[in-house]
Formats: sequence, structure tokens, C-alpha cells
Amino acid sequence: MNEQVEIRPFNPETDTAFVCDSWMKYFCQEGLLAQDVPKATFYKWHRKIVDLLLAREDVTKLVAEQNGTILGYVVSSPAAMHWCYVKFPFRGHGVATALLAAAKVDLDKMIYTHRTKTMRKSSFDRKHPAAVYNPYLLGA
Repeated sequence: MNEQVEIRPFNPETDTAFVCDSWMKYFCQEGLLAQDVPKATFYKWHRKIVDLLLAREDVTKLVAEQNGTILGYVVSSPAAMHWCYVKFPFRGHGVATALLAAAKVDLDKMIYTHRTKTMRKSSFDRKHPAAVYNPYLLGA
């Protein structure tokens, strides 16, 4: 990625559809918490959680964009990092790192509420052994 990536605030009018769609689809497919939940149940109830997080004023919501294309986003509250997503073609280029840094998420002290199969397979646990998975902080 040669061109500058802009980290900007989430815009509810233009970003909600992409954020909700990608979060719901990816977490339904990859989320450990969602593994045994029927899809209809997951989509009905987890969307309520996503909507509540996006509506909260104390939740940091940032978007990485390049030339008008959304590359990814992060959703984090003072208590926990809830979700960080980067489109597949842009992974491995520092987009998630830039988003997490802009959201002031300390990966070595992070508490996070969503865990995926990809995180389990990657080197995430080895790189950040002090990070704690706690899905019960979804409302915190």
C-alpha cells in the first residue's frame, strides 16, 4: 500500500451499512462465541449488540480509508476493544495496527470481547499473551 491511509471518525450515515454487514458476516462465520448459535438467532440478537455499541457516545469508532475506499475499522470502549476488522486484501499492511493505535488500544493490556478462529490460528496469542478475552464486557 503506497498511498496514505486516512484514519477518520466513523460516520453513521455513510459507514453503518458496511460496518454492520462485515461485522455480522465475519463474526457469524469466524466468531468462537457464534459457533453453535443458529444463524437466524445470531443475526437477530448480535445485530442488537452491534447497534448498541455503534450508538454509544463513549465508544471509539474509527475507519481506515484510502481514496474513498473503506479498508477497515475499529470499535472500542474504555473497558474493552470490541471489534477490529480489515478487508482481506489489505491485511498484513499495518491497517489494524494503525486503527488500534489511533483508538489508543494497548495490545499488551487489552481486554477484548470478540474472538475469532483466525485469532486462534494466528500468532495473536503469542504476540500478546497479556491480552484477555472477556465476552461479558460487551455492554461495558
